[in-house]
Amino acid sequence: MLRSLTLALVACTVLCAPVRAQTTPAAPADSLLKAARADADRAARDPFVGGYLGSGFFGGTTLGLMAPAAAIVPTRETTALAAMGGVLVFATIEQAGQPVKTLPDTIQRRLANEPAEYQEAYRTAYSQRLARRRVRAAKTGAAVGTLAGVGFFGFIVYSFATADF
Repeated sequence: MLRSLTLALVACTVLCAPVRAQTTPAAPADSLLKAARADADRAARDPFVGGYLGSGFFGGTTLGLMAPAAAIVPTRETTALAAMGGVLVFATIEQAGQPVKTLPDTIQRRLANEPAEYQEAYRTAYSQRLARRRVRAAKTGAAVGTLAGVGFFGFIVYSFATADF
């Protein structure tokens, strides 16, 4: 039994040795890709995404203000304005999720000295991270804008309901 166990151990060592040799050189490439993704993640925190926040806020405010009005007074105008706010919110979120077509010049100059695998991993990670930030900004603006619009609508209704004209 000891002899068969020894043979099995030797056979396993011989058979597994080439697999270990093949997986070891892949480690530097993996670390290069991880470094590219980490660098891109840090760089994607810098661009300004306030335009998406503002556009989402404007669409959300229009939607929040006009949707209750369209429910109470369903005219073509109120329904069209509520729909316009909703379309603006969805268009902003859709546009925010689009990938970045070109990187900023400063990043392109820095990437020129890096290997092709690093550049591709960087571009992909940068585009994904920036798209996530833009979508989050657009959704936040839309949510806050909708709440503000509904609150303003409630204020208007309350003001007219309690006025002593």
